[in-house]
Amino acid sequence: MTGTNVPVSARADGSLFLTSPSQPANVGDAMLAAANYHDSGDYDRDLAAVAKQAGDWVVKRATEVPRPALVLDID
Repeated sequence: MTGTNVPVSARADGSLFLTSPSQPANVGDAMLAAANYHDSGDYDRDLAAVAKQAGDWVVKRATEVPRPALVLDID
């Protein structure tokens, strides 16, 4: 995730984890950061990367179980 004010660290396995500041972000600043994140194209790139990871995991996992299933929880 680039373009945000939240520190991001990468792990050796390629996953990311976020650290949180001690104080919550100012709402106005957070809205501007979110708009900048979206408008820069970083959101679309990050979403595509996560969707690919999820799709790859589903395909891999489906071959490892006898009866794969998809469960959706819609509230």
